[in-house]
Amino acid sequence: MHLSLRENATKAKNHATAVLGETLGTAMFLFIAEGAAKTANLARTASQTNTSAPLDSQTIMMISTSFGLALLVTAWMFYRITGGLFNPAITVALWLTGVLTTVRAIALFGAQLLGGIIGAALVLALTPAGSGGVDVVNTTVSAQISYQQAFFLEFLGTSFLVFSVLMLAVEKHRATYLAPVGIGLTLFTLHIFLAAWTGCSLNPARSLGPAAVAGSFPQYHWIYWVAPLCGGVLSVMYFQLLKALDYNSTVLDQDADHEVGGLRPVHMRVYKFLAGHKDWEKDESHRHRHKKFLTVLRHKKVVNHDGTSSYVQEPTRINANERHQHDNVVADDDDDMTIVESRSSSHQMRQQANTQMV
Repeated sequence: MHLSLRENATKAKNHATAVLGETLGTAMFLFIAEGAAKTANLARTASQTNTSAPLDSQTIMMISTSFGLALLVTAWMFYRITGGLFNPAITVALWLTGVLTTVRAIALFGAQLLGGIIGAALVLALTPAGSGGVDVVNTTVSAQISYQQAFFLEFLGTSFLVFSVLMLAVEKHRATYLAPVGIGLTLFTLHIFLAAWTGCSLNPARSLGPAAVAGSFPQYHWIYWVAPLCGGVLSVMYFQLLKALDYNSTVLDQDADHEVGGLRPVHMRVYKFLAGHKDWEKDESHRHRHKKFLTVLRHKKVVNHDGTSSYVQEPTRINANERHQHDNVVADDDDDMTIVESRSSSHQMRQQANTQMV
């Protein structure tokens, strides 16, 4: 009974820590990113002050850099606390892959939405309202594209972002600790492409925060919910497909700690092929795995000073192909030497002794 209460208390504490971490992390990420994006809009010319006007290249680059670096640093800070998700689409994807339990996924989903609202509220409170409030960082669909196009841009963009999380953070490898760098660069790249067309949300919390604080929900606001969540599901589908196909076996020893053996330059492969050695790669790899030489203990006849003779064991280095079928390996402690005891030589020694006695 006491153990069950203690386990429940531990689970509740862990859930509370995860919720607090995701709320703080999402608020911090979007506060930095949206605040920097609002600052970037100050550099636009007077003719571009309308939020529906196309963004210039300088503004796009500043917004992309702000979101990419903000995600990189905040995800790295909260990486060991909550995993640094900050995105309901990523939360749903991790729930589908079994990384998150249902209770934890629901809790983080709500925490991320709350963090998005807090981040946008801080931007509104700490920056001049005369420069556009948070409307200037609200995600909007460009008048040059249709809603269908905007949906698929957000849909595919989110699938790329979530897939980077699955491959760099969920899949454990030697570079897992650098996952926030790759994920941040992915968001940076996607912003360069999508910022001018959809605002590059890829995150329901990102779009909800400014819309809720500004009290402005455009008719296409549903795109910023449905498209990211569907994109997360799509990324899980081809992630699981690659897992089912055992993608780790495609590129040999990609994360190996040792040098890959058996590789030969193309001119050697052509030469071997023309020479008719069809199985040369198999032979070479087999020869590479086995030692070429052995050190065996052979019996040697020694004549003493008094004229008598005796037999002693003496190490003798021989070619592996000359090993007798009765030789037994008795030690293999050195990479360059294998000690073998020859029962055949003991048998020959006994035969010679019997001959002398006769």
